[in-house]
Amino acid sequence: MKKIYFFLIFFFSIPAAFAQWSVIYNNAVAPIEEFRSCYFINPSLGIVVGAQTVAGNPAIIRRTTNGGATWTNITNIYTDTLRSVWFINDTVGYACGAKGRIIKTTDAGLNWDTVYSGVSNLLRCVMFPTAQTGYICGGGGVILKSTDGGNTWNQLASPLAQDLINIRFANQDTGYASSSLSTFLNGYVIRTFDGGATWDTAHTNAQGLLGIGLANDSTILSGGGNQTIVRSTDWGQTWSTVYTGTAGTNFRGCWFATPSTGYMVGDIGSLFKTTNGGANWTPITLVTQGILGIHFPNADTGYAVGNGIILKYTTPCVPPAPSAINASSTVACSFDTVTYCVAPVPTATSYVWSVPAGNTILSG
Repeated sequence: MKKIYFFLIFFFSIPAAFAQWSVIYNNAVAPIEEFRSCYFINPSLGIVVGAQTVAGNPAIIRRTTNGGATWTNITNIYTDTLRSVWFINDTVGYACGAKGRIIKTTDAGLNWDTVYSGVSNLLRCVMFPTAQTGYICGGGGVILKSTDGGNTWNQLASPLAQDLINIRFANQDTGYASSSLSTFLNGYVIRTFDGGATWDTAHTNAQGLLGIGLANDSTILSGGGNQTIVRSTDWGQTWSTVYTGTAGTNFRGCWFATPSTGYMVGDIGSLFKTTNGGANWTPITLVTQGILGIHFPNADTGYAVGNGIILKYTTPCVPPAPSAINASSTVACSFDTVTYCVAPVPTATSYVWSVPAGNTILSG
């Protein structure tokens, strides 16, 4: 009577299944850079902006072309901090900062030139929902808009006189901005449905609101003082508090990599993740320095920056399941020699075979 043996196969892959966030830059030597914002054109090419922690806080621009393995310091003449950076295509990008500063690059961050803003406010955040339409917000509630790809900017009427910290648009017309006092109190979310021509107050909060992100067109998340996170799922009509954390610790930034997966970052290494569109949040412990900005060029790769640190996220690698095991014949006698094989598994580097008791693997 023939006997059929069933074999088990295990395989191992070099990419670690649990490798997600990691520290790729960490400067503990004074003066420590204050990285405020990052933007990656693709998973490999990115720009980080901020300031040096020396007198005057002169601007810092760092550039990588290899996913953060190495960084180049881009020499610049700007004597004031930069707070935010955004690209509209593979080569054209903008950064903004103190004293109404807007700068532009047309060669993917190698060189930068000044663009006239018409204001002297601290400009805290720049973003473009389309290649032609861009928005900037900042100190004193200032809001700027461009309709020609960032070449010229015009000031819009604002409903607030306190600082607007971050701004996000779902499309060229529908957008939201978050606001806070310097004490991390008195939070607002304002919104527009007509490209900034008019704004209304969508939400007020005792805690200041700084970070803001869009899970989808109708779902808005904002985080701020005392690790408060508020959420709306109806274009800002109604809001609920979905998380409150450590007193005196504040969220600063927010980004959604997919409609379900998002992150909130802030003081003392605050790095929180949601996998259900912001309904629930889970902390990730990695660093103790403040994290001030975050950006994902796609769902699989992301970066976060802060006080002397740059972090990187890569999606865990889960190799595909092995195919069926093929044999040259069935086992007829206990002394038979049979060859078994399995199709190569992508990313696998070794295989472990298991056979029934009393049998021996001769090679493989």
